[in-house]
Amino acid sequence: MLSVIAGFDPGETSALAVVDIDGRLIFLKTFRGGFRKAVELLRGAPKPAIVASDKTHQSNVAKLAASFNAKAFFPKKHLTVAEKAKLVRGFDTANDHERDALAAALNARKTYQRLIRSMKRIERDIFLEVLRGREANPKDALKRKTAVLRGPPRGAKTLSRSRMAELESLQRQVASLQRRLKAKQLQLDALREQARTASGRSKTVQKPRRVLSGVAKAEREARLRVEARLKESHSRLLKIEAELQALKRVAKTRPEKVKDIRERIIAMIKAYKERFR
Repeated sequence: MLSVIAGFDPGETSALAVVDIDGRLIFLKTFRGGFRKAVELLRGAPKPAIVASDKTHQSNVAKLAASFNAKAFFPKKHLTVAEKAKLVRGFDTANDHERDALAAALNARKTYQRLIRSMKRIERDIFLEVLRGREANPKDALKRKTAVLRGPPRGAKTLSRSRMAELESLQRQVASLQRRLKAKQLQLDALREQARTASGRSKTVQKPRRVLSGVAKAEREARLRVEARLKESHSRLLKIEAELQALKRVAKTRPEKVKDIRERIIAMIKAYKERFR
């Protein structure tokens, strides 16, 4: 839940006003005892996010804000009597101290109104995400929402749509090569199984030794050729993937290098396809 805003008018006779983020009055009181009494009164109210003044600076307002780890708010210039009267219109205030404290709180709310609206939307979105089961708890939802709002790290460059499309195209081509490599691996496994089966048959079926040695040698050579091609294919694919990762990094930090790396990847993919048709 979003916190409240307090307005403090310090002095021999002090006043404290507390309003919620919608500008509804929660607490308004005139009292003696200054700063210490204000701390005591605020402890009985919701914890404030802002402690405001109607003047450009007041040390006791700053001190009160620090006591609740809140932000001290001071206007750029002292609020005039007319400005304060306009701010508190519609509220009942017993004296000038209450008017000043309430005007300070309402002025702070007005200043941060856009931020408050944004926070209320986020709070509502988090509630709905938890309610609909998209997030397990509000903390997870808030963490994800904060990450989205922060966006990319400072200084990071976002990729253009055309570059994103090129990158996705290259990723699809690499994925296709990975599937072909997997198919080659399956072929090799099948050849190995055939070799084991042939070896088992040779132990049970009597054939001329010269014929058996020739068959075994041919199968062994075929298997070695496939293994060599598979090893080369895998090595080339790893190099293509390394270039693709380099392209992702460079695209954000050194866009002038993108063209060279992209052309290298395209050439490597073309050579791969020609070599391993």
